[in-house]
Amino acid sequence: MCIFKIILGAGMIVGGILIELTWLAFCFGTVVVGLLLLIFMPGILLAPFNIGFVGGLALMASCKE
Repeated sequence: MCIFKIILGAGMIVGGILIELTWLAFCFGTVVVGLLLLIFMPGILLAPFNIGFVGGLALMASCKE
């Protein structure tokens, strides 16, 4: 069961990175949205990465041997 949690956690981290790249491509592909997010809500730009990374690390850390 522990190896499953590690693999799932690593998958969540990789998924978070991929979603973050597509999110940034969308935001800066539409220049107006990217600039408005940079000015008014810069934390939203890194939200998908943070959710995937923190969730994956939490899942990997819950593995007790």
